[in-house]
Amino acid sequence: MDDTTTRAGDLPLVLDLDGTLLRSDTLYEQMLALLAVRPLEALATLGSLAGGSKAAFKDRLSDAIGINVTTLPYRDDLIDHARRQRAAGRRVVLATASHEKVARAVADHLGLFDEVLASTAEGNLKGAAKARALADRFGEGGFAYAGDSPADAAVWSVAGGGILVGRPGRLRPLCPAPVEAEFADRESIPRLIVKEMRVYQWIKNILVFAPILASGTFGDPAIWLQAVVAFFCFG
Repeated sequence: MDDTTTRAGDLPLVLDLDGTLLRSDTLYEQMLALLAVRPLEALATLGSLAGGSKAAFKDRLSDAIGINVTTLPYRDDLIDHARRQRAAGRRVVLATASHEKVARAVADHLGLFDEVLASTAEGNLKGAAKARALADRFGEGGFAYAGDSPADAAVWSVAGGGILVGRPGRLRPLCPAPVEAEFADRESIPRLIVKEMRVYQWIKNILVFAPILASGTFGDPAIWLQAVVAFFCFG
């Protein structure tokens, strides 16, 4: 991590959530959680995306199911940095395209943020929409922003400082603001995928094999195949 401080260090620190504060995407987390318990409802919710806005889809999904924010794969190095900045008197803000219910649950869990800006049924806070909201809130150049993807370029264009997360080398050309810090992924992509799958939590999935043991259908390969598929789906 290059932790070179610029004048941006005096500005409010705004953190993105998906891919930045987290190593995963809360929208996918919610869809997988709903698929695991109510697959038909999950498909119906996904189908609603075709006839409506993404903001409305996120609102419907958040009404259907929440996620356990305590088990999400947080980026600890960035969280530690934000805590140090806040302890030094800096304002820390969460600004995310995730639904406000998810964002506030994460904020309550971490106890880190002074303010939360997120998507609602009325609007999807991503890209240009997030840039406008932050510029209206803090003024152009009046905040430093931590992001992880090309979609954040619009925000960096109106920010007074940038924090590059994940793959900084790819993001530097997209951030015209002074770079305050960089947090690079040091693990391989396959290792990160396995970590985000959180295999250590899969022990409970063994219960899907219980009906086979109870019914005595040991010799039916189709039943075993269905159980194996269910095991990985619940994971």
